[in-house]
Amino acid sequence: MRAVPSPSGMSGTHVSVQCGGGRDPSAEVLSRKFASDDTLLDVLSWLGATLGSRVYNAILEDKFVLVNRNKHPALRIQGVEDDEVRVAHLKSKTLQFLDLFPSANLVLVSGEGYEMSRNEKEWRREHSDKR
Repeated sequence: MRAVPSPSGMSGTHVSVQCGGGRDPSAEVLSRKFASDDTLLDVLSWLGATLGSRVYNAILEDKFVLVNRNKHPALRIQGVEDDEVRVAHLKSKTLQFLDLFPSANLVLVSGEGYEMSRNEKEWRREHSDKR
């Protein structure tokens, strides 16, 4: 993990990360400004410095998932679910490339919880189409 300076002035990307899956209104929300050419690794380093290296490592191992709430439906940053793309392969991509500019509303959830939620949504979609 490395220290990343905040951009000066008005330019940049405002990143907020809600910890705990987004269902708990009392969940901690972290926020910080990044330059648009900062990378996902910069955000991960900030999260690791703030929440600890165990969280950083858990994200890299897909035990925790970062979900982009700016998209509808919300998408995991690690890549499209059908891909084998993992966050480790996207670390060098800029926030602008990852569609996290000019702001990013992220949620940090357990990988297991995300999969269960995604499977439930798919089941509902499949069964609502049959009515």
